[in-house]
Amino acid sequence: MDIVVLVSEFGLAKNILIAEDNPGIDVVLSSDMHEETHQIVRTATGALVSEVGQDGTRLGVLDLTVGDGGITDWSYTLHVVDESIDPDPEVAALIEDVRRPFLSGADFRPHVNPINGTVLSRPIDEVVGHTEVALHRSDFVDGPRPAVISGTSHDLIAEAIREEAGADIGHLRGFRYGTHVAPGPIRLEDLFHYLPVGAQVGVGDVPGAAIGRLLENSADGALNPDPWAWKGGWLHATAGVRYRLDPDASAGERTSEVTVRRAHGGAEEPLDVGATYRVAGYFYDAAAGKVGPLDAMGAVEVLREGGLAVDVTEIVTRYLAGHRVSDVPSLIAHTGPLPPPEHRNPEIQPLRGRTGGPGRGRGEGGLAG
Repeated sequence: MDIVVLVSEFGLAKNILIAEDNPGIDVVLSSDMHEETHQIVRTATGALVSEVGQDGTRLGVLDLTVGDGGITDWSYTLHVVDESIDPDPEVAALIEDVRRPFLSGADFRPHVNPINGTVLSRPIDEVVGHTEVALHRSDFVDGPRPAVISGTSHDLIAEAIREEAGADIGHLRGFRYGTHVAPGPIRLEDLFHYLPVGAQVGVGDVPGAAIGRLLENSADGALNPDPWAWKGGWLHATAGVRYRLDPDASAGERTSEVTVRRAHGGAEEPLDVGATYRVAGYFYDAAAGKVGPLDAMGAVEVLREGGLAVDVTEIVTRYLAGHRVSDVPSLIAHTGPLPPPEHRNPEIQPLRGRTGGPGRGRGEGGLAG
């Protein structure tokens, strides 16, 4: 008997919906998002859904027994891939060969970034800063700082962009969050893990109304009760902006008490939708009028050195040269807890989102696994 196995990059929440909307699917396998199914998820339609994190840190093994009626039995194990596992010598040698020209030593050579034309002039294993706190964005929904809302890594990078650009607000989209940096040295390659997309940093004038819309759209894009309405990534990091977040509110009403701390030690003041703010964030030549996702009111000033383009990793490196990271407080105060996990696995992003509305259903009985 044949079975239908779907290999998907949609992530756990959407994969569950796909399986429920298509009862002929027997198994869904995915490793695109950051959820981890320590226990298999079984949908109301009987599909088995596995999600094994990202960056090759987990390996899921699903053994199936298939008979005339389809899957008659199954077992599932989620393995952690860590330093206790001996690397394959041949693969390790290939990786070493690829990395050698990027590491300190006689073989290091400068590299041109093919996206933005900047030149990598220092080894990626060079220590560029130090931190006294763990840098990551990975806490579960029931933790003190749920990753879907914020994390020390993103908040630090956004503040570095803000300060180095002399802006009121530093912006970083809520993605590329798999890297963990333990207290101690920060290496350049740690920054590239967070910021691998060849961005420069631009500064532009943005109206306050656009800032308010950004906060609301970001919250709805991660907490909407229908996963198909998610925008990809989690809440954006907006250094210099402090606000309250009500996860249970409806779209357009989740943020309140928004304040902005003006640049260069300026005062913290309520967001004025009619005012203009200097915002720093990702810049690409192909979107010359934008700072991150925001349309600038005039020309965007791009941070350069000697007239040459500078990668965002170098901007953060400059910040770290003058700052030892001792604390990265969250600027978002959420008014209530996020919902507990729907099944036996911890969750980073609530599978139903969060709102007072009914959302997109999981069947009458919810998840069976």
